[in-house]
Amino acid sequence: MLAYSWLHVWLGWSILRTHQAAGSRFLGLPVVISGLWFFSYPVLAHTPWAWVGYSVSMVLNLMVGVGMLVFLIETTNAQLRLHNEELARLDAAKYQFITTIGHELRTPLTSVITALHILRSGQGQALAEPTAGLLQVAEEQSLVLKRLVNDVFELARLRTHGLSCEKGPTQLNDLVHQVTNAQRPAFDAAGITLVTDMPSEGVSIEADADRLNQVLQNLLDNARKATPAGGRVEVQLARMPRAAELRVVDTGVGIEPEHLARVFEPFFQACPGQSGSRGLGLGLTLSRAIIEGGHQGTLTVTSTPGEGSNFVVTLPVSARPAEPVVFTASRA
Repeated sequence: MLAYSWLHVWLGWSILRTHQAAGSRFLGLPVVISGLWFFSYPVLAHTPWAWVGYSVSMVLNLMVGVGMLVFLIETTNAQLRLHNEELARLDAAKYQFITTIGHELRTPLTSVITALHILRSGQGQALAEPTAGLLQVAEEQSLVLKRLVNDVFELARLRTHGLSCEKGPTQLNDLVHQVTNAQRPAFDAAGITLVTDMPSEGVSIEADADRLNQVLQNLLDNARKATPAGGRVEVQLARMPRAAELRVVDTGVGIEPEHLARVFEPFFQACPGQSGSRGLGLGLTLSRAIIEGGHQGTLTVTSTPGEGSNFVVTLPVSARPAEPVVFTASRA
């Protein structure tokens, strides 16, 4: 059908070109040739009304050809719409399943972590060294598993029902201090220097402090995993005229140019990292959704392989409290 459509268009165009030339010699009624719907006319020499045959033939062939093309385009679009609707339905079902599984896993996992913590404490009794070491490893890995489950659960909620941000007055200096102090033992154990650079007067904005804490935790986790021992990670905070800017700069392995555009995609990991715990590649996806969807800010990255990466969070400064918002994965 596509070939016939183009043949009709070509035939109509050819007849038009011939009509423009001297010595037109076509006149007559349309004739269907071999059932292929090609309209042609018998040759009548020296006919003063030859232009009628050319015009009718040209119009009929162009109408049939264009009509067939429009029909093919509309049919293809309808099939694509049905296919996209089916994919959307399957995607929603997938994330609904993940949400259910994540919810069911969180409660027993929390119980396991609590039991391991109680066992490690020994309830006043000293534990033998091998036992204490094994319990510590079990508790640490359980916490890692809980974080992975939470990330998958958050992504599923983001895709299905959306995540909420409840904004209030947030002192970013205090938030940076809180997160970096919590992360410092892990950086010290990895032999990485963690420093901060913040203005003394403080930076206050309307934001969801818990969500921003989650974003900064993710950025620092990634920076630590990508930075070898002896490296440096710096958290920089600055107040701009209409926004607050938060940077996490590392001297790690960097990101290859072909991977830079994909670092915010779910389940994508640009590099294996320097630690055994790689995660699922969801931290940056959730972080961008929180910043852009929940705070109307931006989260961008620049990187040079072998030299490090620079993640920049820009948050608008609002003079009045904002209403709670529910945001979905517009770019996730």
